[in-house]
Amino acid sequence: MEGHRWRHWLLPLYAVLMTALMVVGWYRWSDSQSVLQETKTHLNAITGGESKKVDKRVLVFADLVVGYRADQQKRHDQIEKLSTKAIADQIVPPANIGKAGVGPDLSYKVTYQHREVTYTQAGSETIAMARVAYTITSDGNRIKNDLVLRLPIKQQKIIGCTLYRFNQSQASHD
Repeated sequence: MEGHRWRHWLLPLYAVLMTALMVVGWYRWSDSQSVLQETKTHLNAITGGESKKVDKRVLVFADLVVGYRADQQKRHDQIEKLSTKAIADQIVPPANIGKAGVGPDLSYKVTYQHREVTYTQAGSETIAMARVAYTITSDGNRIKNDLVLRLPIKQQKIIGCTLYRFNQSQASHD
Protein backbone atom coordinates (compact mmCIF):
# COMPACT_ATOMS: atom_id res chain seq x y z
CA MET A 1 0.00 0.00 0.00
CA GLU A 2 2.87 2.31 0.73
CA GLY A 3 3.98 2.19 -2.92
CA HIS A 4 0.58 3.39 -4.14
CA ARG A 5 0.25 6.44 -1.84
CA TRP A 6 1.93 8.79 -4.28
CA ARG A 7 -0.80 8.05 -6.86
CA HIS A 8 -3.36 9.84 -4.67
CA TRP A 9 -1.41 13.08 -5.17
CA LEU A 10 -0.90 12.60 -8.87
CA LEU A 11 -4.44 13.58 -9.97
CA PRO A 12 -4.64 16.78 -7.83
CA LEU A 13 -1.10 17.74 -8.87
CA TYR A 14 -2.04 17.22 -12.51
CA ALA A 15 -5.20 19.32 -12.06
CA VAL A 16 -3.25 22.20 -10.46
CA LEU A 17 -0.61 22.07 -13.20
CA MET A 18 -3.24 22.08 -15.98
CA THR A 19 -5.10 24.97 -14.34
CA ALA A 20 -1.87 26.99 -14.12
CA LEU A 21 -1.08 26.28 -17.77
CA MET A 22 -4.61 27.25 -18.82
CA VAL A 23 -4.37 30.54 -16.91
CA VAL A 24 -0.99 31.34 -18.48
CA GLY A 25 -2.30 30.34 -21.93
CA TRP A 26 -5.43 32.45 -21.54
CA TYR A 27 -3.35 35.42 -20.37
CA ARG A 28 -1.00 35.14 -23.36
CA TRP A 29 -3.93 34.68 -25.76
CA SER A 30 -5.81 37.70 -24.38
CA ASP A 31 -2.61 39.76 -24.49
CA SER A 32 -2.04 38.83 -28.14
CA GLN A 33 -5.68 39.65 -28.90
CA SER A 34 -5.32 43.11 -27.38
CA VAL A 35 -2.15 43.72 -29.43
CA LEU A 36 -3.97 42.46 -32.52
CA GLN A 37 -6.92 44.72 -31.73
CA GLU A 38 -4.60 47.72 -31.23
CA THR A 39 -3.01 47.00 -34.61
CA LYS A 40 -6.43 46.69 -36.26
CA THR A 41 -7.58 49.89 -34.58
CA HIS A 42 -4.41 51.67 -35.72
CA LEU A 43 -4.85 50.37 -39.27
CA ASN A 44 -8.52 51.38 -39.24
CA ALA A 45 -7.51 54.85 -38.06
CA ILE A 46 -5.02 55.07 -40.91
CA THR A 47 -7.10 53.46 -43.62
CA GLY A 48 -10.69 53.63 -42.35
CA GLY A 49 -11.50 57.26 -42.86
CA GLU A 50 -8.89 57.70 -45.54
CA SER A 51 -9.10 54.28 -47.20
CA LYS A 52 -10.84 55.39 -50.37
CA LYS A 53 -8.39 58.25 -50.75
CA VAL A 54 -5.37 56.02 -50.05
CA ASP A 55 -6.77 53.19 -52.22
CA LYS A 56 -7.18 55.65 -55.08
CA ARG A 57 -3.61 56.96 -54.64
CA VAL A 58 -2.21 53.41 -54.60
CA LEU A 59 -4.21 52.34 -57.66
CA VAL A 60 -3.27 55.51 -59.58
CA PHE A 61 0.37 54.83 -58.68
CA ALA A 62 0.04 51.20 -59.85
CA ASP A 63 -1.50 52.39 -63.12
CA LEU A 64 1.36 54.84 -63.63
CA VAL A 65 3.84 51.99 -63.09
CA VAL A 66 2.27 49.51 -65.54
CA GLY A 67 0.24 51.71 -67.88
CA TYR A 68 1.30 53.45 -71.07
CA ARG A 69 1.88 57.21 -71.12
CA ALA A 70 3.11 58.98 -74.24
CA ASP A 71 4.24 61.97 -72.18
CA GLN A 72 6.96 60.54 -69.95
CA GLN A 73 7.67 63.89 -68.25
CA LYS A 74 4.04 64.09 -67.13
CA ARG A 75 4.17 60.43 -66.02
CA HIS A 76 7.34 61.14 -64.01
CA ASP A 77 5.77 64.19 -62.37
CA GLN A 78 2.57 62.30 -61.49
CA ILE A 79 4.58 59.47 -59.89
CA GLU A 80 6.62 62.05 -57.96
CA LYS A 81 3.44 63.65 -56.56
CA LEU A 82 2.38 60.31 -55.09
CA SER A 83 5.84 59.16 -53.99
CA THR A 84 9.34 60.62 -53.97
CA LYS A 85 11.68 61.92 -56.66
CA ALA A 86 13.95 58.89 -56.20
CA ILE A 87 11.07 56.49 -56.91
CA ALA A 88 9.91 58.57 -59.88
CA ASP A 89 13.48 58.59 -61.26
CA GLN A 90 13.70 54.82 -60.74
CA ILE A 91 10.45 54.10 -62.61
CA VAL A 92 10.94 56.74 -65.32
CA PRO A 93 14.68 57.40 -65.58
CA PRO A 94 15.48 61.00 -66.60
CA ALA A 95 17.29 59.73 -69.71
CA ASN A 96 14.01 58.22 -70.99
CA ILE A 97 11.86 61.31 -70.47
CA GLY A 98 10.35 62.41 -73.74
CA LYS A 99 11.24 59.23 -75.69
CA ALA A 100 8.06 57.21 -75.19
CA GLY A 101 5.46 57.08 -77.89
CA VAL A 102 7.88 57.57 -80.78
CA GLY A 103 6.12 55.63 -83.53
CA PRO A 104 2.74 53.92 -83.29
CA ASP A 105 4.29 50.49 -82.61
CA LEU A 106 5.55 51.53 -79.16
CA SER A 107 2.12 52.25 -77.65
CA TYR A 108 0.00 49.69 -75.84
CA LYS A 109 -3.30 49.38 -74.01
CA VAL A 110 -3.74 48.00 -70.49
CA THR A 111 -6.97 46.24 -69.58
CA TYR A 112 -7.37 45.36 -65.89
CA GLN A 113 -8.97 42.09 -64.80
CA HIS A 114 -8.29 42.52 -61.09
CA ARG A 115 -7.21 45.40 -58.85
CA GLU A 116 -7.21 45.33 -55.06
CA VAL A 117 -5.33 46.96 -52.21
CA THR A 118 -4.61 45.43 -48.80
CA TYR A 119 -2.73 46.96 -45.89
CA THR A 120 -0.40 45.76 -43.16
CA GLN A 121 1.38 47.64 -40.42
CA ALA A 122 5.17 47.50 -39.99
CA GLY A 123 6.22 49.78 -37.16
CA SER A 124 5.29 53.33 -38.06
CA GLU A 125 4.84 52.43 -41.75
CA THR A 126 1.69 51.29 -43.45
CA ILE A 127 2.45 48.87 -46.23
CA ALA A 128 0.02 48.77 -49.12
CA MET A 129 0.03 45.64 -51.24
CA ALA A 130 -1.60 46.44 -54.57
CA ARG A 131 -2.43 43.43 -56.71
CA VAL A 132 -3.05 44.22 -60.36
CA ALA A 133 -3.91 41.57 -62.92
CA TYR A 134 -3.99 43.00 -66.42
CA THR A 135 -3.53 42.32 -70.10
CA ILE A 136 -1.29 44.43 -72.33
CA THR A 137 -2.46 44.63 -75.94
CA SER A 138 -0.18 45.99 -78.65
CA ASP A 139 -0.42 45.39 -82.40
CA GLY A 140 -2.37 42.16 -81.96
CA ASN A 141 -0.05 40.84 -79.26
CA ARG A 142 -1.48 40.10 -75.83
CA ILE A 143 0.53 39.65 -72.65
CA LYS A 144 -1.07 38.80 -69.33
CA ASN A 145 0.49 39.87 -66.05
CA ASP A 146 -0.49 39.42 -62.43
CA LEU A 147 1.69 41.65 -60.26
CA VAL A 148 1.88 42.81 -56.67
CA LEU A 149 3.36 46.18 -55.78
CA ARG A 150 4.66 46.46 -52.21
CA LEU A 151 4.37 50.13 -51.30
CA PRO A 152 5.50 51.38 -47.89
CA ILE A 153 3.56 54.54 -47.02
CA LYS A 154 4.31 57.26 -44.47
CA GLN A 155 1.99 60.23 -44.05
CA GLN A 156 0.05 59.21 -47.18
CA LYS A 157 3.20 59.38 -49.33
CA ILE A 158 4.61 56.27 -51.01
CA ILE A 159 8.23 55.93 -49.86
CA GLY A 160 9.20 52.76 -51.71
CA CYS A 161 8.14 50.44 -54.49
CA THR A 162 8.94 46.77 -54.97
CA LEU A 163 7.33 44.79 -57.75
CA TYR A 164 6.67 41.03 -57.61
CA ARG A 165 4.87 38.53 -59.76
CA PHE A 166 1.77 37.41 -57.85
CA ASN A 167 3.00 33.84 -57.32
CA GLN A 168 6.36 35.18 -55.97
CA SER A 169 4.60 37.51 -53.53
CA GLN A 170 3.14 34.59 -51.59
CA ALA A 171 6.43 34.39 -49.68
CA SER A 172 5.77 37.70 -47.91
CA HIS A 173 8.56 40.28 -47.88
CA ASP A 174 8.03 42.35 -44.71
